[in-house]
Amino acid sequence: EVIIMSRKNLILLIVLFITVSIAFWMYTRNHASSIAENEFTQFAVTDTAQIQKIFIADHDGNKALLERNSDSRLWKLNGKYLAREDAINNLLQAIHRVRVRGNVANTARDNMMKIMATSGKKVEIYTHDPEEPVKVYYIGPNTPDHCGTVMLLELDGEKSPEPYICHME
Repeated sequence: EVIIMSRKNLILLIVLFITVSIAFWMYTRNHASSIAENEFTQFAVTDTAQIQKIFIADHDGNKALLERNSDSRLWKLNGKYLAREDAINNLLQAIHRVRVRGNVANTARDNMMKIMATSGKKVEIYTHDPEEPVKVYYIGPNTPDHCGTVMLLELDGEKSPEPYICHME
């Protein structure tokens, strides 16, 4: 059976297709640009060679201070032990490559904030000023698909009002 479309229906179908295409383009453009322009989504440190110190703590009182040895490329853990070079390289690579994958769903936002406040890890990254971190991450749980981690960024003592799903590109 051959379906013959009238000229009026064909024009209507073309207009509908164009409208949906424009709406989709505008939605993706605005969504991507609003995340990219938000300072609280800039988790990555582009020049990891500038990082001098990384402090990691959890709510159980466990703490790790990693400091770059000024006269070599080695790092010290808690001022006593030499850190494994491969572990440091993995950590620096993660800090360099971390990107926002998307927003935490509004329905899960409050729950994620509670989880991060009670069981998240805090990571402070220092570059030139040993007293003021350039970035502070609060790291929460993985996403259910294990393709992302819920994170929150603090800049200059101000925490982001929203957590984000982050991943490594």
